[in-house]
Amino acid sequence: MATVDFGGVTKTVCLAYTPDAGIGDYTIIHAGFAIAILDEQAALESLELFEQLGIVSATTDEIAP
Repeated sequence: MATVDFGGVTKTVCLAYTPDAGIGDYTIIHAGFAIAILDEQAALESLELFEQLGIVSATTDEIAP
């Protein structure tokens, strides 16, 4: 188990599928499980796309409902 920061909101997630995940790693989380580890470039590109789609806000670090 680990505490993950979602743009300022922290949640506890299970690392059973990503036992190599460490502090500072970017992960894909689904239903409370980290299911993949991303490199920083892929993570930042994904976050940028999410911002363009209105899923996250870069100015407030909030996840859209």
